[in-house]
Amino acid sequence: MKDSQISTLATRIAEQMKQPTSAVGAAPAAPVASTPGKGSTSSFLWGAATVAGLFLAAPLFRPVVRQAVKGGLRLGQYAKQVASSAKEELEDITAEAKADMFRDAFNGKNNIT
Repeated sequence: MKDSQISTLATRIAEQMKQPTSAVGAAPAAPVASTPGKGSTSSFLWGAATVAGLFLAAPLFRPVVRQAVKGGLRLGQYAKQVASSAKEELEDITAEAKADMFRDAFNGKNNIT
């Protein structure tokens, strides 16, 4: 943002803060005529300020995000290892079951009904 834009934003915020607020139990203040779209402009400015703040704070969050990504990668590697071990175990069980069936068929024990 340019210095002139920041100055304009600061002036607008100061003007909004100076507007009187009604006390508890007091009659509501008379409605103030507003220009069309003033709320959307204000929302845009707040959004732009938020994005600018996040952009400036991004270097501070970088180590945290990097650690989170590293944790996700480690979790993925662990999941691959667990899945690989489970697959290998099931393959071993399947091979043993086939060997038992072959041995039973060779010995004349047909347990299939």
